[in-house]
Amino acid sequence: METQIIADIRKDIRDIEKEIKRIDVKATEALGSSKSAHHRLSTIENQTNAILRLTGSIEYMGEQVKELISVVKEQDKRLDALEKQPGIVALKGWWIIAGAILSALGGFLISPILRHAVGG
Repeated sequence: METQIIADIRKDIRDIEKEIKRIDVKATEALGSSKSAHHRLSTIENQTNAILRLTGSIEYMGEQVKELISVVKEQDKRLDALEKQPGIVALKGWWIIAGAILSALGGFLISPILRHAVGG
């Protein structure tokens, strides 16, 4: 009977050792899964931070675009004002024509003087 008790105790010890090994395997798997989850969370955190920085950059670009639109509208107003003053553009055209006429007249008047000076 004593032998049977010792055999039962040894069997119980083997069963406990098997259970400990099974729990150790499960704990190792859980640790690996936990590390993988932490890595994924870290990746998500980095991506979230990148998205936040991108959002800030887009907001800044929106402000810059608004300022650019304001400048373009101001330039458009100034251009419209210039276009409504055709006298300025026409005046520049008349100065070009007057300059060409004066140059031709000056050449016509100087050419006899130069011919006479050269002996022609």
